[in-house]
Amino acid sequence: MAEIDIEVKQGILETYSHYPYSAPQVFAEFIDNAIQSAEDNKNTLLRLDPEYILKVSIKIEWEIKPDNEVRAKRIVIEDNAAGMTLEKFSEAFKSADSSAFRKGMNEFGMGMKVAACWLGNKWSVESKSLSEEDVHIIDINVIEVSQNNIKHLPSKDEHIPNHPHGTKLTINAWDDSQIKKEDEDSIKEGIASIYRYFIRRGEIQIYVNDDLLEFHDYDVLVAPSYLDPDGPDIEWSKTVDVDDGTGKYRATGFIALLREMDDKKRGVVIMRNHRVVMGFAPEGRTIGKDFMGQPGSSKYRRVFGEIEISGYSVAFGKNQILDTRQLEALMKIVAGKLYIDGVSLLTQAAKFRKKPKQTPKPSTPNPSPAPSSSPVPTQVPPKPVPDVPASGPKPVPTPPSKPAGTLLPLSSVFKFGGVEWKYNMVETSEIDDLFANDASRKDEHILGCRINTKHPFFKAYGPLTGQSLAIIKAMSIANYITTIDGRGSVAKFMSEFEDFINE
Repeated sequence: MAEIDIEVKQGILETYSHYPYSAPQVFAEFIDNAIQSAEDNKNTLLRLDPEYILKVSIKIEWEIKPDNEVRAKRIVIEDNAAGMTLEKFSEAFKSADSSAFRKGMNEFGMGMKVAACWLGNKWSVESKSLSEEDVHIIDINVIEVSQNNIKHLPSKDEHIPNHPHGTKLTINAWDDSQIKKEDEDSIKEGIASIYRYFIRRGEIQIYVNDDLLEFHDYDVLVAPSYLDPDGPDIEWSKTVDVDDGTGKYRATGFIALLREMDDKKRGVVIMRNHRVVMGFAPEGRTIGKDFMGQPGSSKYRRVFGEIEISGYSVAFGKNQILDTRQLEALMKIVAGKLYIDGVSLLTQAAKFRKKPKQTPKPSTPNPSPAPSSSPVPTQVPPKPVPDVPASGPKPVPTPPSKPAGTLLPLSSVFKFGGVEWKYNMVETSEIDDLFANDASRKDEHILGCRINTKHPFFKAYGPLTGQSLAIIKAMSIANYITTIDGRGSVAKFMSEFEDFINE
């Protein structure tokens, strides 16, 4: 029987129950350990079983508490990873031993202790290593250890023939457990979101109360550019691979647009070591302000993505990036790369509108002619029938064009790409933005611009004047050129804007 060193500052174990976890994040600590164990021993595991796949099971027993809330009573977390040798088992209960070499998902050596204390007061751990015969078992009462300043606990080493390799934790939950029955579905969704990479690759099976967790990829928008609504379909997804210029910080992955706007699927998740560290739930997707737009807007509800980062430090709970300012700076670089066929993916998110479906009018049969006193019956000439082929799609009527609006001064010409373009400005109140370019006649080198005279800009700075028209015209043309030539940076926009405003 070995003595396990569990020495920590008196009372510190109890404070772990107040760590700012959410339920999916706390279960993720145990899953991280299992993944790292399986990864470190992959060759041996596959040699013993060529069909091996990592499995993690989380079972929660529920009970009704005095406050009539149904909360966790007992939690059992079990995996079939490589288990812990006695040396590793002893190390697992030390308080962040800085001398121990750790890597990957196990870098802090604190996850199991903190997460177990967060879940409950009494817990036991048993583990069987691939390379040892004995099963190592330890029982911990958090309050008793803290109040009595206990520094060592015995490890009950038992020889159990044919005992499977892996680790099992059994936790008696706190009376005021934060694991609630009403949150069971969101816990499952959160865990699946965190481990989406491993689930989609078939590298892990995670069960919560015997339900196998799944993660389904989101459908990407396939549609024409907002600049050319009748143009070819484009798949609005862009791969990402950028760094900060020094090579220390890097971001890879993708940014895309949802086929249908969705408040749950929207937003960009941040991943590290292939697991989500920020944004597993929609309310946590706050990194990348350039991707987000105003809450509730089309851009906010349509942009989504997954970004794998490297070079960044995280808190030991792995639920917070420490240097978010640097990460936001890198996300600005990502945003400047999101162009497909010369069109900004982010502008597409904000400007794209699906064509309304044409609803055919119900056909009304001609009423029977009323009896007439006239001796000669009145004949109604038949309506002409268009010459339509017997088979094939029926022609769709062209919707009436929107009112052109009032032509404004400063409609003129400008040069772009060595070609002279006609430029028309019209007044309208049918759009939400200050102005909207109309490039539907770009093949004729004609650019239109509709100006929203009801926009707050005019309430703040007065009615249309020559000066405001000149500013909007310069912004409009600079925006079109910056978008169409694919360079799309703020610097490019400002350069074009200054050129036109100086003219």
